Amino acid sequence: RHGTDSLAPLVSPAEEGVLRGCAGTIADGRAVELVDRASYAGRPAIIIVLAAGGGQPATVWVMGPGCSAGHPDKITEGPLGG
Repeated sequence: RHGTDSLAPLVSPAEEGVLRGCAGTIADGRAVELVDRASYAGRPAIIIVLAAGGGQPATVWVMGPGCSAGHPDKITEGPLGG
């Protein structure tokens, strides 16, 4: 699911709100390139890729399934391709 604008046809309105809130918690003005559900180290996760910007490289964030607008539930993060 590339960018948060493309979430609507793929998920329910409630799920869309959760994923948008989660991505918005960490985006800090950077463009969201991808949001998807996956697993990480055998646990459910939300994967978010932020575009490079503000002197920062593109970054991948792995968030726990409880991630929402007010609760990031971060598992790990790192530069994409680094």
